[in-house]
Amino acid sequence: MTATLEDVQLGPRARASVASFSHLVVDDLYGPDGADAYEAIAGRDATEVREIVAHTSRTTGAILDLAAGSGRLTLPLLTLRRPVVALDLSPAMLDILDKKLARRDSARRLCRTVHADMTRFSLEERFGCIVVGTTSISLLPDAAARARLLDCVRTHLAPGGTLVLTTVGVSGDRRSDEEQVTEVATDAGAYSVFEWLPAGSDRRFISVVTVTGTTARLFTSSIAVLDPEDLRAELERAGFEVRETAPLGPPDGRYRDTLLVATLSRAAGSS
Repeated sequence: MTATLEDVQLGPRARASVASFSHLVVDDLYGPDGADAYEAIAGRDATEVREIVAHTSRTTGAILDLAAGSGRLTLPLLTLRRPVVALDLSPAMLDILDKKLARRDSARRLCRTVHADMTRFSLEERFGCIVVGTTSISLLPDAAARARLLDCVRTHLAPGGTLVLTTVGVSGDRRSDEEQVTEVATDAGAYSVFEWLPAGSDRRFISVVTVTGTTARLFTSSIAVLDPEDLRAELERAGFEVRETAPLGPPDGRYRDTLLVATLSRAAGSS
């Protein structure tokens, strides 16, 4: 079924930007068509990459990159010269990653891509480090889905293994309805990126608009506003011990990414 404006939640500025177009295509940002837009906008974003690779380098063994997407973290993790499994729910995203790997013989030999849901997967391997980057845990709809993810992570960690993940919280006023707009020019085209956090909401809504002639394409997604302390509590309930937390990015932005490093608690590891 083709999505329409009535099917998605948009901020007022995003809605106004597409209202006048005679032809509008609405799709998920992680769908087959949205994957190219996501890659054009976020593929070169260096946020958290250095920190995640640094923490992963302190571990040993194979690496599992969950919600790997088009490889924004996978490729840097492969510089550690260790086996990496890149798992994602989107075949379109994995197709982009596979094409990148095909141009890198050494990386291709070390990396395996897996099409699966990060909340319901089962692999025969155990990993020295599992990465959930790009605030991907915030894409999950609720605490129950996050609990399923952490259950899978617990099952797939090798003894002494480490979980490295990021989350996004709000550093500014959560009562504000202000909608942020960023214009992004890439080789693949120009994009307007709208971020809207409705007052009192626990999710922010992302809208990406690109225009060709009289046709506008709208790609949408939503991200949970997940406070690091709330996520720490969820990790502890799931049998993890948080060893380190560190803020990422500038302190004056409205949203603040936080990196958390966790291991299985002794009780969980012995069960």
